[in-house]
Amino acid sequence: HARTGKPARRFRDFRYRTLQRYFRSIYGVTPHVWFRCMKLNAVRGELRQSSVATVRISDIAARWGFLHFGRFAEDYRKLFGERPKDTLRS
Repeated sequence: HARTGKPARRFRDFRYRTLQRYFRSIYGVTPHVWFRCMKLNAVRGELRQSSVATVRISDIAARWGFLHFGRFAEDYRKLFGERPKDTLRS
């Protein structure tokens, strides 16, 4: 039988905390923040290669897992210093 309960949960949590610590020491951010930045960069790459006439920003964002578009736009602006639609237009 697989172990369940507090000891297993402590072990799982310890491993996650260890991963967070390594990520912070290497990248300066948590794994969650790192993956979000990677996805935002992927969206930015697609926007740069697309035209306003052929693409919807929300479709690209959703494809990369951003379903709360207001939060996506805010995170995008904070990371890149411009709105997603400004990237698409330039």
